Amino acid sequence: MALAVPIGVLAAFISMFMKNVVMNLFAPLVDKYAKDNNPRAMAIMHYSMWFINYFVFSLITFFSVLEGAKPVQQMINSIPDNLMAGLSATGGLLPAVGFAILMRMLWSKKLAPYFFLGFIMVAYLNLPSVAVAALGIILVLVISFKDKQLLDMENKQKELEKRPVAAAGAGASNNETAEEQEEEDFFS
Repeated sequence: MALAVPIGVLAAFISMFMKNVVMNLFAPLVDKYAKDNNPRAMAIMHYSMWFINYFVFSLITFFSVLEGAKPVQQMINSIPDNLMAGLSATGGLLPAVGFAILMRMLWSKKLAPYFFLGFIMVAYLNLPSVAVAALGIILVLVISFKDKQLLDMENKQKELEKRPVAAAGAGASNNETAEEQEEEDFFS
């Protein structure tokens, strides 16, 4: 447990550095391969960046456990305050940037009430994100079941609209009118 906090802090700052600096160095290559429609090179870049990222984290974990908590804490304390403040501010902005990107991609008049409902639940009702997500899942299930029920009713209605025409043709041979056939279908 003594290692968890220093290693976690170190990993968080290295993660921000890796994603905001190191991985951005590869972005022009990925853009070039995408423009050239070269999926093989893009896949190689993807797996290479993935390998580099997780290799760095495996090294952090290995050497942190090997050396112990004190050297890791000393290394964290040696980081300048300005850099720590900048990394902390960047880390605090990342969720907001992520939500902004999602809203830009998913924004529609149909979804707007759900975005605002989630915002109100978090900002004013102080519900944790997990609770809002659970309520969102429940809301999705209720709406999905209702939509399926409406779709089933529409399909049944279309089927019934086709049926009297077929029943009228069959009713002529059985000496039944279309109304009698419809009444028979209603009570059965």
